[in-house]
Amino acid sequence: MNLVAIMIVLLLLLFMFHVVMQCDGLAFVFVELRTLSTSGSVY
Repeated sequence: MNLVAIMIVLLLLLFMFHVVMQCDGLAFVFVELRTLSTSGSVY
C-alpha cells in the first residue's frame, strides 16, 4: 500500500473514533447507516 493510502485510512479511523466518542455522534452514525442501507447507493 502507498504511504498516502495508509495515512488516509488512519485519519478516517481517527475521525470515526472521535465521532463515536461523542453522545449524539453515535446516534448520527446510526442514522447515517440506516439512511445508506435503506436508500441503497446514494453516491
